[in-house]
Amino acid sequence: GSAYRVTQTPGEGYSHNDDYNRHAVDFGTPTGTPILASAAGTIRFEGWNGAGGIMALVDHGGNRCSQYAHLSATII
Repeated sequence: GSAYRVTQTPGEGYSHNDDYNRHAVDFGTPTGTPILASAAGTIRFEGWNGAGGIMALVDHGGNRCSQYAHLSATII
C-alpha cells in the first residue's frame, strides 16, 4: 500500500463546512496516481464539474456515496 498526506479534514476549510461535504477528507497525491473507489458501487457521475474539476461520484447504496474530485483523468 501507499500512504498520502491528508490535506483537509471534515469541517476544515471553506469546502468542508456544508451539509453535503461535512464528512469530506482530502488526500494529496502525485498527479496520475491511480485512485480506487472506497467500496463497490454504481457510477452516478463521471466528467467535468466546475467546482471539482474532473471527478467521479460513486453511489454505494444505503444513502452513502463517495466523490473523487480534482482528478487528472478518469478511467472507469
